[in-house]
Amino acid sequence: MKSVYWIAMGILMGILSPATANALGVVTPEPASFVLLATGLAGLGIAAIIRRRKK
Repeated sequence: MKSVYWIAMGILMGILSPATANALGVVTPEPASFVLLATGLAGLGIAAIIRRRKK
């Protein structure tokens, strides 16, 4: 059970700073993010192959 302090602080913060639904960010197109993910995974795979060959 929450204490009275936390309940009061929650009510006070809700009154003083109401929640807003403004999104502050850049929307990234999904195909671009998939390409970045694939490039990163390919780089990790190549690095692992090179590391194995050196041993």
